[in-house]
Amino acid sequence: MIVNSGEGRSLWSLVSWLLAAGSFTTSRPRERAGEESRAVLPGETPMKKGIVEIKDKIYWVGVVDWNLRDFHGFTTPKGGSYNAYLLDGPEPILIDTVKRPFAEELLGKIREIVDISTIKHLVVNHIEPDHSGSLPVVLEAAPHATIYTDEISRIGLKKYYQIDREMQIVRTGDERQLGDRLFRFIEVPMAHWPDSMISYLPQEKVLFSSDVFGQFNATSERFDYEVDPPYKDAAVYYANIILPFNDIVLKTLKALPAFQVEPEYVLPDHGIIWRDHIQDIVEHYRYWASNACAQNILILYDTMWNSTDRLAAKIYEELVPRAQKKGMSVKKLHLRSNAMSTIMTEIMFAKSIVIGSPTILNGVFPSVGQLMSFVQNFNLKDRFWTAFGSYGWGGGAVEALTRWIKENQFALAAEPMSVKFAPDDAELEACADFAEAIIQNTTP
Repeated sequence: MIVNSGEGRSLWSLVSWLLAAGSFTTSRPRERAGEESRAVLPGETPMKKGIVEIKDKIYWVGVVDWNLRDFHGFTTPKGGSYNAYLLDGPEPILIDTVKRPFAEELLGKIREIVDISTIKHLVVNHIEPDHSGSLPVVLEAAPHATIYTDEISRIGLKKYYQIDREMQIVRTGDERQLGDRLFRFIEVPMAHWPDSMISYLPQEKVLFSSDVFGQFNATSERFDYEVDPPYKDAAVYYANIILPFNDIVLKTLKALPAFQVEPEYVLPDHGIIWRDHIQDIVEHYRYWASNACAQNILILYDTMWNSTDRLAAKIYEELVPRAQKKGMSVKKLHLRSNAMSTIMTEIMFAKSIVIGSPTILNGVFPSVGQLMSFVQNFNLKDRFWTAFGSYGWGGGAVEALTRWIKENQFALAAEPMSVKFAPDDAELEACADFAEAIIQNTTP
């Protein structure tokens, strides 16, 4: 039944409430990996087949993908997990499913707890196939289950899977009594798909956060107190999934809280479950979204006959002592030696990005072109950019990078520099002025 129906409210109302509940600043978040965590609580119990009871007959029935190394272009060297949750009771409830190849593993775990055919309710927080791919299989096994989701998800589910099943549409602020569980629903469009939604159990104080607060790391542990809190993994996830929507996040963080959401457990669709470090991960989200984390200088480059490599090395050498005086660090990454997900994470923490490319076919090197194509889809206008490189018969690479910087309305850190064939002593000495300009233009 419908307990309460509210109008659609701001995108990140959940996160804004959490931030308003504590004293969060834009200073660097505290690292608490060394602190003693609370003991395992009753109910947080491993069961057969890797099932974990989280609280009050709420079970993790997801799967760990140990072999995952690429997630739609996002490099995942640590693997990952697809988290689904089963709520046992008079009317069993399933929250999300898993990637289609793992459907039988999901069903096997559910069967350890309930008869699948008795599942009464299916809550779909996100329709991306890593969370909805097994839905057709579950629907076949649970013929009487009703789907609860938002309108955008309804459209997507019908197109993805041709689902002919009753769907109850919920909106931000709606509450539903599903068996003995009261749910509160909040739409969070563009976190990170337009359909995204989160679900909250106010009585149990459990938040199903969909992709928000997720991480990619395959592990047999399920809780944050069992491992060093995976802030670095969460940062990589944020930089590659959430970073394009910083403006939306920040606008919402300024809004007054709209809901009484005080979770004791945060259950994302990827990675570990947050219990002891909920405030910390929210603080990290604020830190990343505010761009207060953008404090360093990053050199990204590729090279063909080592001319651009020599420039990169000299620029780095000149930048380091200057940056250290300003309390900044400098990193130098060869593009073909680093995954794009690693590069995007470093960009998130950089205030100035210095891109180097040799010229090939009067344009940029392929790896540099890939970076340009990828980066322009992110919200990075608050950072400073410049370019350097080399050429032989035509000097197109640096010119192309300069046009790209201007077209994307990025601030210029320093006048770009380019050398013919190989840098001579005078051109290497000019890297000092180039580095000085970067420092002067990008620090207070």
